Amino acid sequence: MTKEELYGKELEVDAIENKEAEVALPDKELIQEPKRKEKNFTDDQKKAIEFIDKDMLVSASAGSGKTTVMVEKIIRYLETGGINEGDTTTQEKEKENEEKKGDITRVIVLTFTRASAADMKEKLTKELSDAIRKGVKDASHFRKQLDNLPFAYIGTIDSICGQIYKKYFEELGTTPKLDMLDAEESKLMMSKAIDTVLARKIEENDNNFQRLADLYSNA
Repeated sequence: MTKEELYGKELEVDAIENKEAEVALPDKELIQEPKRKEKNFTDDQKKAIEFIDKDMLVSASAGSGKTTVMVEKIIRYLETGGINEGDTTTQEKEKENEEKKGDITRVIVLTFTRASAADMKEKLTKELSDAIRKGVKDASHFRKQLDNLPFAYIGTIDSICGQIYKKYFEELGTTPKLDMLDAEESKLMMSKAIDTVLARKIEENDNNFQRLADLYSNA
């Protein structure tokens, strides 16, 4: 290879290196992390979701999105540990607990039917799974919460009370055996309780009770 050819090769290499050097890498601040899909909540639903740190009573009719709102509220708790990101009064607390997230095993959700409890778990599973697949900021944390979801206190009043009883029966000084009343047993016990109260009131000659009994007997 002649000196001219060698010199030409060196120029080609320099040109390639300079071209690669000119390729600017994207600024990290401009790279947006994947986020969960935003939902279109009503103003009242947003209030219920964003209201934290105090007791809250929500009155809502059937089909108004109660389960969806509760699922969103739980997911946001898992993300922030119960800190409202828009609340400027909690900025110092937010900084101190930056890595402190919510835990699904610390959530208690009571429902009236098993179907509602199953629906709640199904929707939570979907939300967590979707967030994990998208690779959101808290994906690893969500994965852990998804693994712990079967151990969360989400169920009917009797089932949750049963779980708590079986976990702490020793502290109560009782046995772990716990039976649930079926419908027939419940009716029988209610009937016996009513008869007992009626008999006691009659023996006491309670005037108020007598007037109440007269009103019902004349109805």
